[in-house]
Parts: sequence; C-alpha cells; structure tokens
Amino acid sequence: MRRIHRMLLIIGVFFCSACQTKAAEPVRLTFAFQDVDNFPYEIGEGDAIDMQKPGISIELLQLVAQQLQIVIEYKRLPWKRCFLEMEKGTIDGVFSASFKPERLVSGVYPMQGDAPDVTRRMYSTSYMLYVRTGTKIRWDGSAFAPPPQKIAAIRGYSIIDDLTAMGLTVEAVKDDYVALKWLRANMFDSAALLELSGDAVLAQYRDELGGIEKLAPPLKIRDYYLMLSHQRVEQSPELAENIWNAIQLICKSEEFQRIVERYGQERRAE
Repeated sequence: MRRIHRMLLIIGVFFCSACQTKAAEPVRLTFAFQDVDNFPYEIGEGDAIDMQKPGISIELLQLVAQQLQIVIEYKRLPWKRCFLEMEKGTIDGVFSASFKPERLVSGVYPMQGDAPDVTRRMYSTSYMLYVRTGTKIRWDGSAFAPPPQKIAAIRGYSIIDDLTAMGLTVEAVKDDYVALKWLRANMFDSAALLELSGDAVLAQYRDELGGIEKLAPPLKIRDYYLMLSHQRVEQSPELAENIWNAIQLICKSEEFQRIVERYGQERRAE
C-alpha cells in the first residue's frame, strides 16, 4: 500500500512539474505576409525570409514579441491565400492589411467602435500613379483628365476596388516590376502602385525602366494593420489587445524610429 502511495506521489509530482514547464513555455503565433517585395516593409520574393534584413514590418513585430515575451513565426504566401488561411485558423494573423469590410470575414482588425483604430496601425503609405514621361494623363486628387485607359495594379491590392469604382479598367499583375515593365512597353498607360515599393523598383532598374514618372498627388493614402484570426481573438482576447497596443507604443519609440531610418539610409545608398 505504501509502495502504491509512493508511486502515486511520484507521478503527481512529475505531472505538476510537467504542467509548470508547459505553462512557462511562451505563446507561439504564426503570422503570414505576401510573397512579393513591398520595400521597405516586407523585403524579398517567394517564401524565403532574410531575418537579417526582413523589412520594417517584421522588425516591428519582433519588437512586439520581445516586449510581450511571445514567439512569432512567419510564413510568406500569395496574398489571397493569407486571408484564406487566417479564416480557417491555420495561421494566427496577417500583415500588412489595409481595411476592407469584406476582410472582416477572415479576421479581426484593431477597432475603435465600428472603424479600425488608426492609432494602432503598423504604418501608412500612399498609392501613386506611374505613367510614361510625356503622357497627357493628369490627376488632381479627385478626377483624371483624360482618364487612363488601362491601369496596372498588384493582384489583391485594395486600390483595384477604388479604381474600378471610378469606372476605370484595371488589370491585376504579380508585382511592381511587372507593372512598370509592361507600362514601359506600352501595354498599360499607367500603373497604380504603393509609392515606396514602386520607387524602389524604379531605382533598382533605372536603366531598363527609364522614361517613367510619378504623378502627384497620391491616388489614396492607406493605413495598414496586423489582422488576427477570429480563432486567436476568441481564444486569447487579452493577448490580441496587448499585441495591438504594443504596436502602437513601439511605433512611437526611438528604437523603432532608428530602424525606419536605417532602411531609409540603405535605400539612399543604392
């Protein structure tokens, strides 16, 4: 009897120790982002991630992970698949996502009332219209004169809905390079691209893509967020709020501003 009691005691101690060890393990999350270059926020192509120079978005989330003592793993996927996987709950979140009401089916934005909370965005950037030098197309911030006949834009990006709502013809392409290359080859008369990534491609391929200019003002200024899956928010609502709040605080920090400036210096050095 004593032997049985001793064995039960040993098993109990072992079980409690295992529980404590498991409780001490950090929460592990998986976030997905697009598999095309979005300099300086997400750098590179395909499924590879260079953690030495991943882009501002990933460095921001790594600071969030450090502050909250969690582990974030990253996956690069085609943009539309990011939302499909988040909706299924096979990943915990997607970045960098602008606000589109239809995306609420797939996941959750940081909200303030019925609108996304812009104070907890990851960043904001502008969509610009790129044209061949000498074009007659003009944009005054509200209307085109004359309107473009065929605009290139990256597949899955929100600017496509904005332009088609204006009655314009938009063709989706893989990435900035393809859009600008085909613009240069007269297959499009304009391209609607995120400013920083569009400018980066023009600088990288300046000889090949000469004769292209950017019109002002911006077509749209967009805020970009980390979305979290419904499953993750329901399972860990406090963690979700802590992540979004950490993004807000870190974006204001001197450490993060130094990261942003470092990427700016690397761009100017090229």
